[in-house]
Amino acid sequence: MKQQNKLKALLALGLILGGVKMHSKEYKFYGLIGGDLEIMAKITMACKVISPKTEQEAKLLLAETIAVESRNGKATDYSKEYGEGLTQFDRPTFTDVKNHFMANIFKELRQKIKNFLGVDIAKVQYTDLRKSPMTSIVFARLLYFRVPAAIPKTKIGRWQYYKKYFNSVLGATTQSKYYNAMEYAVFKDNNPNMVG
Repeated sequence: MKQQNKLKALLALGLILGGVKMHSKEYKFYGLIGGDLEIMAKITMACKVISPKTEQEAKLLLAETIAVESRNGKATDYSKEYGEGLTQFDRPTFTDVKNHFMANIFKELRQKIKNFLGVDIAKVQYTDLRKSPMTSIVFARLLYFRVPAAIPKTKIGRWQYYKKYFNSVLGATTQSKYYNAMEYAVFKDNNPNMVG
């Protein structure tokens, strides 16, 4: 119950502050100040704004993605060349997602993201991923959102979805690494019938 109250308070703070970014020159921990609770709150907010109909599945997938890509922000990131932010987005992927969602058909969605999450898709820069956890989460959610296939409800299904649409065959993440990272994900799949 205490954690739920903390999450609610953090959600409220996040709604008030929106996309406020840290202004430190040190971004090795992705701009996180609230750890796992901050990640939970921002994933929840992004999913409610971007995809309320698939909120639960998207929360699991994003939590697992962040766990495997940055160990929930605990993996030190000194690189400025590739893999920015909590979700370790590469520049070409960022540019592709940004360009895709600049289309007129997404004008209303862009406005909702700006109003409720404080992320202005039109103005965001690749380097913002390094210092803004919300921007990283929003872009990861948008990448998955544009995939026509539904987010799978099983562990193996989400692994395959992540590998195909996020990490790709060129990415270093293995099934074993993904499954191990699930242990640290801020949201867990508690449905024993959907383990497969």
